[in-house]
Amino acid sequence: MSRVYIDEECKMCTSYGKWISSKNLNIDLNAQINLTPEEIELDTLVYEKDGSKYYFSDAVIQSISDIGGVYNFVKIIKIFPRFIRVIGFPVRQDSPLQFHEHHVIAEPDEPDPPRNEPVPG
Repeated sequence: MSRVYIDEECKMCTSYGKWISSKNLNIDLNAQINLTPEEIELDTLVYEKDGSKYYFSDAVIQSISDIGGVYNFVKIIKIFPRFIRVIGFPVRQDSPLQFHEHHVIAEPDEPDPPRNEPVPG
């Protein structure tokens, strides 16, 4: 049986966990607390299958493709480099992009650069 480990405090994560476990009855839904401290520190979805673990976008891609049928086509996303794939998935707090509470990806808090606007007059 495969396992998906999710952050139970994240609404998007729990929604995904419910969705994937409803589509694939061979998936056991688990809380992040059941991972090693190092894996919990990653603060991401973890998918475990046949003794292998997948993290970040790889976890989402692999868990969806394991549903089978038309869902196998999700593997085509792997043609894109990981740094592009991560845009659609939660990222670590110390990353250049932060995944905020309302699940909006935003740049870290920095002052806006000065604009080169014409001076009136």
